[in-house]
Amino acid sequence: MASLPRATLLLSLCCGSILAACDAREYGPEYGQDYLVTAVEHRIGDQAEGQTPFGWIANVAVSRDGKRIYVIDRLNAEITIWTPEGTLLNTVGRRGDGPGDFRDPGAVVPLDDGFQVMDGSRFTSFSSAGEVTGVHQLPAATSYRGFRLVPMGRTRQGEIVAFPQTPASVTAGWHGDDPTWEYPLLIVTETDSGWDVRTLLQVDDRNGGLSIRPYEGDVGGYHSVQPYGDSDLTVFDPETGSVVIARRRGLAPGQVYLTEVSIDGDTVWTRNVQFPPVRIEPAAVRRFLDAESREVAATWPDVSLDRARRSLQEALFVPEHYPAVDVISATGNGEVWLRTAGNEETDTVRVWYPVMRGSDQDDTLSGVLLPDYFFPLAYRGHLLWGVAYDALDVNFVEAREIIPAS
Repeated sequence: MASLPRATLLLSLCCGSILAACDAREYGPEYGQDYLVTAVEHRIGDQAEGQTPFGWIANVAVSRDGKRIYVIDRLNAEITIWTPEGTLLNTVGRRGDGPGDFRDPGAVVPLDDGFQVMDGSRFTSFSSAGEVTGVHQLPAATSYRGFRLVPMGRTRQGEIVAFPQTPASVTAGWHGDDPTWEYPLLIVTETDSGWDVRTLLQVDDRNGGLSIRPYEGDVGGYHSVQPYGDSDLTVFDPETGSVVIARRRGLAPGQVYLTEVSIDGDTVWTRNVQFPPVRIEPAAVRRFLDAESREVAATWPDVSLDRARRSLQEALFVPEHYPAVDVISATGNGEVWLRTAGNEETDTVRVWYPVMRGSDQDDTLSGVLLPDYFFPLAYRGHLLWGVAYDALDVNFVEAREIIPAS
């Protein structure tokens, strides 16, 4: 899953120069000239409104009719089910290992007759009333080349989409092998004789990880994420049982190539999208190096800030432009939402673009301005649901209505 944005200031509805003064008309019909804005419609678990807060929201999903809001609270190991107006309908689960219990719930998928929860490598199905109707466990012994599997989700037909959990030191090539520039997305299926594991596609992970070794020969090292990396972004949509890949490397500045692949490995849809390129300013790189150097020095007290900075600078990937997008999210209505990169340090809003899968190359895309404290996860009817953070970094559920910019 994509990482969530942290709390900053509230949304300004001013549609100022969000993308470094780029003229949208220079970038073809797919790049809409008018931004859409949003307004808060509902909030659930907002301390500022006197509501009981959540612990740690891992996922939000909405039933197809829009009448049930499912919220995973990972800290409290439970699923709460709400009306859009914030009335609690049911609470399911507790911390434990028994049927209906959770250890680390991460995703919830509404079904026609209930819902399904992904809890690590276990998938539990519940009725609409919250009763357990089925449990499917991926055995710990199921692996890919000796590496344990991390599930992304499960299709309605029972296939599990997963990837191998490869240690960062192995990916960096610190054990005598070459660095690993790609990893497989896998389809895991239970058969009469056990579990079958097959490769669905290869994910380009070059320029994805930032790894340094303060000491020669240290295979532990310091591992983070390349802030300007152009590796593939992937998202699994359990509604359709397909994977969408956003390829960013080797393309023109501001460009992203979207591909939807079915569980059978067939290419369902492709689209090339061009956004205005945004240059990476040297000041942004310096700010990153300053902050990351302090983190490294705090981890290894005998490593000086100067040494940490030099090591990071050698390992840092810095292209001329930001990657076109830095986050992809499937919202359950046939769309993928793309967040454009490069404006996070200058604005309190981020520009997202909903792209309907199956859309034509010439279909116009309109950017939606969302506050940087909000991350979209589900879109039903006219409401965009997601996780939001207040000024104290406390999370809550928020629904926003999308309206045309005046």
